[in-house]
Amino acid sequence: MNLLDSRDKIDRQLLFENLLELTQKDYEQFFLDFGAPESDQLPSLFIKDYSPEEFKMIEKELDCQFIFYIVVAGGGAYEGCTQYLQKMTEALNGVFELNICINQYSFVNHNHLIQELKYYAEQRKALITGIKYFGDFDSTTAPHKKILKNVEEGKGTEAYKYIEKIKIDKELLKI
Repeated sequence: MNLLDSRDKIDRQLLFENLLELTQKDYEQFFLDFGAPESDQLPSLFIKDYSPEEFKMIEKELDCQFIFYIVVAGGGAYEGCTQYLQKMTEALNGVFELNICINQYSFVNHNHLIQELKYYAEQRKALITGIKYFGDFDSTTAPHKKILKNVEEGKGTEAYKYIEKIKIDKELLKI
């Protein structure tokens, strides 16, 4: 879903039109992954344009529920992910459910960073609903290598067969 205008800012009207369109579909749940450019603009949407309370009114008007999942990866992505987590935690200010999703695969040999995230969440338990774990893949096994390659290539669940399908379904259920 591309939501950026010519100035690389979220086109608020397009966002609202898409949210309205989604609520009219015959599905009970939607997961929207805005991608890096749109996600980068999301905190300012709640800080500069609409307060979380005003967005809560939009949620009520659309008869839906907004739940935010912030994926935090380890390694070289950890600092950027945690900075984004901090921005969104402050921007949402506890008005919406906010979950930290720890990408376990990327924290191999960095368990202390998971402990740091747990501490961060505990200190902000009024603002952060919980921590969820997913992506428990062992990159030395063939099925897990294939899953990680498919994820990297942006493939959907239809790309998985047999053992890979069982594992990816198991990981998705954690979220």
